[in-house]
Amino acid sequence: MKISTITNFCEIVIASFKEYLDKEKISPQIRAHRRHFCTELSIAEGGSQASFSEELIDLPFWDSVEYQFIESKIKTLSKYTELKNIILHFRNQINKSASISNEEAQVDYWLERFVKRILDESINGLTHDQILDFAEQFKLEIGDHVPKSNYVDYISGIYIEQAEPIVLKKGVIIRKTRKEDLVSVHGIPGGDLPQNVYTPHAIIECTEETSDINFQNYQSRIMNAFRLFRLGSIYSRGTSRAMDTVIGHNWRNWSYRLGPNFSFKNYTLKSNEIDEFTQFIVTIEKKLRVGRDEKQFRSLFIALDRYNSALLEEIDNERRIMTAVMGLEALLTTDSGENSFKLKMRVAKIFENLGMDSEKIAPLILESYKFRNYIVHGSDKIEQKDRMKIDEMLPEILNLLRMSLIIFIMRLDESKRNFIDLIDGSLIHDAKNQKLKQIVTEIAELYPQVFTDMK
Repeated sequence: MKISTITNFCEIVIASFKEYLDKEKISPQIRAHRRHFCTELSIAEGGSQASFSEELIDLPFWDSVEYQFIESKIKTLSKYTELKNIILHFRNQINKSASISNEEAQVDYWLERFVKRILDESINGLTHDQILDFAEQFKLEIGDHVPKSNYVDYISGIYIEQAEPIVLKKGVIIRKTRKEDLVSVHGIPGGDLPQNVYTPHAIIECTEETSDINFQNYQSRIMNAFRLFRLGSIYSRGTSRAMDTVIGHNWRNWSYRLGPNFSFKNYTLKSNEIDEFTQFIVTIEKKLRVGRDEKQFRSLFIALDRYNSALLEEIDNERRIMTAVMGLEALLTTDSGENSFKLKMRVAKIFENLGMDSEKIAPLILESYKFRNYIVHGSDKIEQKDRMKIDEMLPEILNLLRMSLIIFIMRLDESKRNFIDLIDGSLIHDAKNQKLKQIVTEIAELYPQVFTDMK
């Protein structure tokens, strides 16, 4: 099927439509719409404010005119029938099941949608090059090519200082929320679109994925990376997907998630941290592409899930600290008993080699493990002073888990058992301690902003 056949047909459609409108003196219906827009916007970790307003606007409604024109003037053309037969022949060549499916009705629908798209675009003027682009895309789509989808993800928990977008990879950016992100236009009657229910702290735009599952997997990995860069309850509140298709003009859907209505811990990404942030997110996202159900990575993903639960679930701090300690256990203990002692020694040894105070870390782990046991076993020993202590300890424990997770993620090629043996050996052998120190120091030096003290 030649592109020139499609472009010639498009030019006939456009010329006929102009003649039809002039001859019949037709103008579109005018319909009232509500435009919901943001008048003031300030987003910062210390507090966000957004003010909204609405106005009534009149917009032309061409659909009834266009469909009447297609039925009465286009489908009766011999050129329409010729192109339809050419498409059927093209489809029969690439789709062997066409003979047992209603291929003719499908082609008729596609062709009608394509003509509708051309008419929509022609109202504001179409150049020959634009017609050529539409024709090429139409041929690709009827040839079972999956059109690209553009995704917009609305994020809570991270505040971005700089105004310019941050490029995470080709076709993916994260940026501050802007006023224009909070605009919606819809007919009367109608309700607010999901992005107007709340004000997102940041926006992710992705134009590179061709399927929902690819985007969802990528989104999951970068959300984990965001939460690991610094202690932060970062989550997606909703995703808008728009498919770039000439068959389904303005095809869009929403996935709206009722995530936590709070953020246990937010953070601000400062302008001087952008380079390190980008490198870290790209590296961690690639590392997390491994299969979470593979045996050698099971402990890692259990620990990561517990870290996320402690940050994102709407639970009290007692259960948060229990979950965080269990995350450390998943990384740094086995089933051989005496876990509190071993966990204390291993965590203290790792972070001693990063210049942190092991005499502070060891009792911190022991005390948090004691609270973990109280909570797991439903003990009534926790008093108000203990709850105040838990509130104070929790960010420190979560940070230890966060940094431990990064170390394990950066060393996916080494088994958990081997790394634990190295830590245990470093307690009594200087050579092993030097090796451990080299490992953790090299990782920390890559991302100095990530490996901060427990504050």
